[in-house]
Amino acid sequence: MNTPEYITSSEGEKLLGVSRQRFFYYVNQGKIRRQPGPSPRKSLYNKEDIVRLKASIGEPEKLPELLVDWVQPMDLPKTMALDLVVYQEDAIGDFKLYFSWLKKNPHITLAAFDASRNNVYAYLNLLPLPESVIHSILKGERTEISISSDEIQMYQDGGEYTLLAESMVSHPDYPEAMGIILNKVASYWCEQWPKRKITRIYAQAISDEGLYLVQKLFFAPLFGFPDNAYVLDMQRKNPSRFVRNYQNCIAAKGKNLDK
Repeated sequence: MNTPEYITSSEGEKLLGVSRQRFFYYVNQGKIRRQPGPSPRKSLYNKEDIVRLKASIGEPEKLPELLVDWVQPMDLPKTMALDLVVYQEDAIGDFKLYFSWLKKNPHITLAAFDASRNNVYAYLNLLPLPESVIHSILKGERTEISISSDEIQMYQDGGEYTLLAESMVSHPDYPEAMGIILNKVASYWCEQWPKRKITRIYAQAISDEGLYLVQKLFFAPLFGFPDNAYVLDMQRKNPSRFVRNYQNCIAAKGKNLDK
């Protein structure tokens, strides 16, 4: 009997001819088996499954016209419908909890909707929290669902803010949608500057997909924290296009204010 061959995710994506986001969507659906690799965060993937899947899938769909806007409470079922597509679970998160967060601050979740606003293709949830609360969550002393609406900060006053990337989800057929959202985030915080400033964004990489995203955006590991804790300093130079767009925007804005 031949021993099944397992390959890395990068090799699997190349063989399958899809984006990393879509590759892991197929993994989460159970269409591609995985096994532990040389390190806890380096899984390997069944090559036979990938070859079989390649023969059955067609060309990826084109990205439809998108509307990027802030998620309102009435939109929550649409974001949860996307969670169902991506994670294949009947219930994602706590509806009442997310509702309370949005009621406290309506500018915490950006989503890429279709033109009719009936479907969500991607969304990013960034919670403005005291840094001590974020650190407690990253250390595992608390869970994200323990965050109360009272702890969510508002943007009415000026000052500096630290954000927790609580969730970042995109439809596997439309990975480009997240990039559009990130550009909108950079633009929003540039508009707020200098009255309101974003200083750091924190995140946890609890899956291969999450690790890919923090690596793509050049998050830095947080030393002294669990090895899945990362931070993105928005005030330091960074090769991430997201950070560079934000920094270039506020630099140009600063020159205009000096005139």
